[in-house]
Amino acid sequence: MADFKRNRKLETTMSAVCLGIIAAAVLGVLLKQNDYDMSSYGLKPSAEESSGRQADSAGQAAPAQGDVPEGFKIFTPEKTYTEETLYEKINGKAPLYTDAGFEKLSSTRFAMKSNPELWFEANVYHMAGLEAAFYVFSTQRRPEAIYKGIDNPLWEYRTENGYFAFAGSRYFEFVGSSQSEELVAEMIKVGRNMAGSPADELPEAVAFLQNSDVLDNKTVKLSLDNTFGVEGLKDILIASSDGRMLFWSKCLSRDAADQMLKIYDSFLSKNGYNLAEKGENSRTYEFFGLKEHFYVDGDVFAGVHEVENLEPAKEDLLSLVAAVKGETDENAE
Repeated sequence: MADFKRNRKLETTMSAVCLGIIAAAVLGVLLKQNDYDMSSYGLKPSAEESSGRQADSAGQAAPAQGDVPEGFKIFTPEKTYTEETLYEKINGKAPLYTDAGFEKLSSTRFAMKSNPELWFEANVYHMAGLEAAFYVFSTQRRPEAIYKGIDNPLWEYRTENGYFAFAGSRYFEFVGSSQSEELVAEMIKVGRNMAGSPADELPEAVAFLQNSDVLDNKTVKLSLDNTFGVEGLKDILIASSDGRMLFWSKCLSRDAADQMLKIYDSFLSKNGYNLAEKGENSRTYEFFGLKEHFYVDGDVFAGVHEVENLEPAKEDLLSLVAAVKGETDENAE
């Protein structure tokens, strides 16, 4: 009987120790989850939060956490996705990002303090460079995009319940819990605070468009490769002007621009297009009433794609190339 009591006492003690270990582990997880690093989102620590940190047990100041948007609170903890885990967040679309030069995705949810039912998920994609960020922004542009209250559609737009932008090497994708103008207005405010000055960090090939009306900036799109289904036709910008599709690339050199012309010329000739006109630096093809015209001017390769009326399209193209080169139409080659 004495042995039985001793065993029961030992079991009780061991159970208490195990429960203590589990409790400590759970507490550690909770503390870790509340240690948010909002620097991933471009937010700076608030002075109040930084100064309010207590010293740690060693007498040194504990590291300050990142700030959260004014008027909001953390709704769900931040989660970071890498190239290996991105599919968990956007299964099916992950290759679009990883093939372009994806580094990481920081994702969290913020809820309005005044109305916690209004919250939004902030996804900040960190890409390998300006072109990579602009690529995902332009190719992911929603067909239901709204431009009312938008500074420039070249780098931002909104929807009924979202805000989308890019700045430097980051692509911002905010999606709200409901179609609320109040929430969208706050998302725009938060996004612009995170983005800083997008106009100062535009890819060279589109920088001229921020002060130009030569194209409809809402239609500008970057194609990294296989433009129009042509292998090797890469780093091509595509946009509309009066309903006509124009394309261009600011190449590294004249030789690189000439190579783009040769690639497209070869593709069209091998795929049944009729060569209507050939110049030293230009080509015009026709296919069932639709025309392709493209040429090289210095380090710029540009053209019009599948137009019926070629002459006005050529005029638009001349204006575009002049703008790309920083010239007036009269000074363009």
